[in-house]
Amino acid sequence: MSANQRNKGKAFLALSSSSNRIPNPGQSRRENDTSLPGKLPAGPIKGRRHCLTSGKQPSAVSTRKRRIEDTPGIFSTDEDDDGTARDATLKQLKAKKRGKVEVPIVKTRATMLVKQQRAANLENVQASRGKAKEPSIRLRSRTRNQDNPETPEEISVNVGTSNDSGNSAGNSSVAPQRRSSSRNGRSDSASSPKSQSHTPTTKVAAIESGEEDGTDYEVEEILDFSKNDKGVERFYVKWMGYPEGDNTWEPIENLNNCKETHLSFIEKRVQEIITAYNTIPQSTSDPNAFKKLKAALKELQMPNDCRPIHERIKFYFAITAPITEDEKRETLKKMIKKDKARWWSTEQIEKFLMGLLQGTLQLQNTADARAQLLYVAVKEERESQQKVLKVWEDSLNEITERRPKIIIENNADFEGPPQNFSYKNTSEVGIGVQIADHIKIGCDCKKGCRDKYKKRKGHKGPREPASKCCPEESGVELAYNKQKKLKIRPGRPIYECNDSCTCDSNCVNRVVQDGWTSMAGMEMCIFRTSNSCGWAVKTLKPIPKGTFVGLYAGEIINRNQAGRRAIRDGAEGMTYLFDLDFNQTKKVPYSIDAKHIGNFTRFINHSCSPNLAIFSVWHNCLDPDMPMLALFSLKDIAKNEEITYDYASIASGNKDEIEKKIKRQAGAKNVKPCLCGAVNCRLIFPF
Repeated sequence: MSANQRNKGKAFLALSSSSNRIPNPGQSRRENDTSLPGKLPAGPIKGRRHCLTSGKQPSAVSTRKRRIEDTPGIFSTDEDDDGTARDATLKQLKAKKRGKVEVPIVKTRATMLVKQQRAANLENVQASRGKAKEPSIRLRSRTRNQDNPETPEEISVNVGTSNDSGNSAGNSSVAPQRRSSSRNGRSDSASSPKSQSHTPTTKVAAIESGEEDGTDYEVEEILDFSKNDKGVERFYVKWMGYPEGDNTWEPIENLNNCKETHLSFIEKRVQEIITAYNTIPQSTSDPNAFKKLKAALKELQMPNDCRPIHERIKFYFAITAPITEDEKRETLKKMIKKDKARWWSTEQIEKFLMGLLQGTLQLQNTADARAQLLYVAVKEERESQQKVLKVWEDSLNEITERRPKIIIENNADFEGPPQNFSYKNTSEVGIGVQIADHIKIGCDCKKGCRDKYKKRKGHKGPREPASKCCPEESGVELAYNKQKKLKIRPGRPIYECNDSCTCDSNCVNRVVQDGWTSMAGMEMCIFRTSNSCGWAVKTLKPIPKGTFVGLYAGEIINRNQAGRRAIRDGAEGMTYLFDLDFNQTKKVPYSIDAKHIGNFTRFINHSCSPNLAIFSVWHNCLDPDMPMLALFSLKDIAKNEEITYDYASIASGNKDEIEKKIKRQAGAKNVKPCLCGAVNCRLIFPF
């Protein structure tokens, strides 16, 4: 045995006696191969994995080096129990033999920032050679100046390009340094990337130094947006309280709680794109118009739009033509009829809009898209309208307590509830009007009020009263039958029992005043007409003939006030004045105005062939010039039939006075045509 072999054997015995660790079963075949130089023959060997080189004996077993976490550039010796460190040591020694050293790096926040900055530096170098440039990343933070704790300063880490050794060319390690925020009066990052390049500087929040105070920086304005070919998005930000020299490019993740500022920038960018479309109109006669527009839109990159789809489609109508009322009505008809046309999905709409925003789609090819976007716009507007109408409907039923129940329906247009209108079940007294409603005269009927008129034999005149009940006391007959249905003709007055009468609430002569009971089973629908007649009313349940339907309620005003309001509202094309003219037809002392105060009867339309009639009713107030106006059915009214009355009618029912009123209106300047559609239509709308 030679001396060399004896030395190797001694080294082997020394290693085998130093440890009894079991060999790692996962070691590679290459490490157990005896044919490799420097490897000992396989056998019953116990100890650490060998890393001997040919002809050399190590003084100690090699171990892996790794970075201390969050402290780049500092190393420590340690070994994992699973043999990972030994594998890394072998790779390091082999790499060193080839002239290169590979150091496993634990990824920390600092190393990630360094890696990002090096990538930004490389792209800036490429940009200087004519390639697309991406703005460098700057993360803002603040620390306290040691000399002046009240003065916030910024921590800056300058990172150069990396070399083969893994270190920075400018700095051997990443260390916080003070940096001036401006150069020659302005920061190198103050201008947009389209005009200047940025210094490869990354501001980090006091890396692992414990100096970070968690200060949030308020965004004052977003000035620009950039998106490279890889899809990386950056926003150019102006910070509140900082000069333009401190403007930075930030990803969307850094802009927390900036929804309003973000939306403001999106709206501003959309307006810039609309201006580009209007400045460079696309014309078939100019083949280069689309190329010019596309080049202009390339400079106006658009970030992801987070607005609702109905807000985003307004851009299309801004660059083409606004939506007309006729288009909205036609689209609404299709929607109500549930047209089975194939409508676009949200993804298809977004793709279409993005094509217009980026200039990849010509407007000449978007004719079919208008109908699709109209459907989206009309659908959103209708949903908003229905919510408002539902709130109005609930408020009306809360006031009436469903006596009657009221439904609001609008399938004709997008009109909402009337403005400045308050729903009231009964009339209110206006300024300067007084009502004497405390009377001390009443009937003393003990068995209930009923028709006590009798007719003598051979008497051709009117029937004479048999006793002194309220109607008989006033010289008229009882207006209702035993079922509390009206039995008199229009033009006759109605005197009901009052609070001074001895009869109870079940009296047949208490109908209008007991409307709370008589209207309990009714259902009325205030709906929008499709023939330009505005709001109207229809019944959702059949109404028998002679049924009390409702009171015409509003504000009771005097003659002077009524004259002024007639001129004001007549100029607008619609008045809601109803004269209390049962006894006076020329100088009517009082009127009821239902423009701002009223109930569902305010929305009942006119007809020259009505199914309702107006009657003058007296209850607690016996002033002949201040009756209540009650609406009764003239015939049986079917379900879903519109209820109407004649606007030209007067409470006295005098036909001659009605004809005179129509002739006076026919000679007026602002005559409106009647749209009731009745066979006997007068063709003149009374007002």
